[in-house]
Amino acid sequence: MLYLNPPFFMVNGVSVFADHLDELQWYYLPLTPKLVTRTQDGREIPAFSLVRFKGGSGPTGGFLNFDVDLRIDEDALGEVARGIRAAKQLRDNPRLVPVPLESGTVKLLILGHDSGPVAPPTDGEPAPTTEPKRFVLTAQHNAQPALYGANTAAFSVRLDQDGAVLVEKTLDGELSPIGVVYSLDYIGLRPAYHVRLQMDWDRIKEHFDSQFTASTLFVSSDITTVVDKLIEEQVIVVEVDTLVLDTEENKGVIAGRDAAVAQVYDMITDAFFSASIDPTQEPADGWDKATQFFDHLSPAAQAKSLVPHFTYNTTDISRTDKKRLNVNISERGAVLRSIYPQGHLSGIASAIRDSGLPRTDFVKDVDLDDPWFQRRTVEVIPRVDFTTGHVTSASVEMRYDGQTESALFDANAAVPVTLDWSSVLADGRMVEPVEAQVTLNLAQVEDLTRPNQLTYVPEAVLSEKFEVRTEDLFTLMSVPVLTDGVPWDRWSHVEIGIRYVDEANGIRQESVFDLSSGTPSWNYQIYVVDPTKTALDYKLTYHGIDRQDAVFDWRSTDEVQVRVRNPFSNRRDVTFTPAVSWAEVDRVLVDVRYADPANGVSQEQSIELTELDAATKTFTVDLRNPRLRRVGYSVLILTKDGRQLAVPESATEDNRVVLATTMRARQVVSVSANVAGAAGVERVTVSLTPGAAAGVPTVHTLTADTPAVEIGFDYDTDPVYRYEATIAFANGRQRAVPLTESRQPDLSIPLT
Repeated sequence: MLYLNPPFFMVNGVSVFADHLDELQWYYLPLTPKLVTRTQDGREIPAFSLVRFKGGSGPTGGFLNFDVDLRIDEDALGEVARGIRAAKQLRDNPRLVPVPLESGTVKLLILGHDSGPVAPPTDGEPAPTTEPKRFVLTAQHNAQPALYGANTAAFSVRLDQDGAVLVEKTLDGELSPIGVVYSLDYIGLRPAYHVRLQMDWDRIKEHFDSQFTASTLFVSSDITTVVDKLIEEQVIVVEVDTLVLDTEENKGVIAGRDAAVAQVYDMITDAFFSASIDPTQEPADGWDKATQFFDHLSPAAQAKSLVPHFTYNTTDISRTDKKRLNVNISERGAVLRSIYPQGHLSGIASAIRDSGLPRTDFVKDVDLDDPWFQRRTVEVIPRVDFTTGHVTSASVEMRYDGQTESALFDANAAVPVTLDWSSVLADGRMVEPVEAQVTLNLAQVEDLTRPNQLTYVPEAVLSEKFEVRTEDLFTLMSVPVLTDGVPWDRWSHVEIGIRYVDEANGIRQESVFDLSSGTPSWNYQIYVVDPTKTALDYKLTYHGIDRQDAVFDWRSTDEVQVRVRNPFSNRRDVTFTPAVSWAEVDRVLVDVRYADPANGVSQEQSIELTELDAATKTFTVDLRNPRLRRVGYSVLILTKDGRQLAVPESATEDNRVVLATTMRARQVVSVSANVAGAAGVERVTVSLTPGAAAGVPTVHTLTADTPAVEIGFDYDTDPVYRYEATIAFANGRQRAVPLTESRQPDLSIPLT
């Protein structure tokens, strides 16, 4: 049996124990865990795997799996045997067998995580605070190793992202952050106690002869006193060695020791004190007593030691040999002991390298977004305003790999719908395009003739979302109809007729409504499919109060508004409408001016537009000369990041100026020629080309009855233009005015 008797040996990191009977029988147990390897084609393949994963709907991280054991190869075991033989000077190599184990546990220490059980707090100790787990999320393994053979233990660890990176980066180190601790229980034979007695028979006999008289009764206390004195004087040597702790667990051993000590004292008493004996019969001496020691352990013998009176037995020493008595009493007991092989795994990278396999066979990176498991999904989001009364429903058909899925939306079902298909792969990647086709079912609207359906041209959807928008097929263009300076004291109301026609798309819309002092404006909506066709016709009929109605014929306009003015007024209105992003622009400053020097008219106005005051502003001037309509302006746009965008001095002959960060300057040139005042001149033909380079010229012919002509063009920084003219005389002669460059807003062609 395994003998726990020092000295203990450890040879080459292996703990060894002797046997209690056979000197050639030894037991061994390696003290350092190792990574398990398996032999394949002559190579040692480590049982190690690190899988790092990312993607998917969950968190990223890794799984660490490995096996450890306490193996020792035959060569190393032979070295251990030779080391024991040399240390103990044995006649032959010892036989080595593993330490027989009763039970055991194993735990893992990795990146600050301990897989062992957590001890509960003691009384009065606060419960430990729970910190968020980092590096190691869970560690799974069997609580017990194999308990036979190499004591293999398997581990599986779930790591978070940081933990996976740490483990991978530390594989090349000499010492990994992976620690394994075994706790193995085994049974061994251990010395319990030793009781030794040495008696010098002659000296004891001589001492007792001087102290006691034969056939005299003595009490036991007298004998104990004399014996204790002999022990102090080393005439009697009693040594008691206790090799265990005096604990509840060892109370049986302690009781056995005490009984052995009592028997030693009884041997002394029984050897010299007893009832008188026949002088002719030699009594048993101490050697005989020693052979009967175990008989004295009986309860009867122990009862005999309690007899209170003794007589001293005298013996003629000449009749006996001179002897000494040496008694050794010892006990050995079987105990359960534990041993803790432990250590950090080392040389993982070298084991991987020596296996001859690529590192990627042991450290794998996995992308969980495998397209084979994925489904091609498209979320169809309806952006259709069913409250306008133009659309009753929207039907969506989507085709993927020949399979069609559909969705139908209306006023009662206008929530997004997800359509999905089994994925189709090409070159390991999911095929993305899904063909979508949308059909809008249109409602019947008064004063509007149009087809009952509109269908999208099929388009390929590459994203995971598809928005159904009516703007992709049609828009409801708002046309403000505004009255401006209409004297309602003279006109009761104005009848407005609006007509919009798009023959190519089968659209015809025509409406009639009234404006009055109580309803001075109206927002009219036009159904437009072709965004390039926004021109409309309108007709105005002024109904007078006590006067004849004024009827004006149909007019066409491509502006986004219809302005109803005083039909008999020379007032000039120019509106300034901002079209900027207020997220970038802080304010827009406009300086407007009108000048008619001939009639003494000069008027200026400053306009400031902000996000809080972004309504259209109007510059109004009463014209003395109806033909002079040029209004000058300059624009300064202040951005929120401190920049200033200035539009150079410009002019407009139109009724609206749209203010934008991308707007260009505009020049309006008033071209005139005094044909009536030039003798013999019949007409003048003027060709004006904007810019300094070749461009598209504008040609006008001026006669004696022709007023000044206003020609407008846009420019970036330089309002330059080029002109040339041909003067035709009444006699058929012509004179050419050569090509000339100018920047003047007023151009008068010289005729002389």
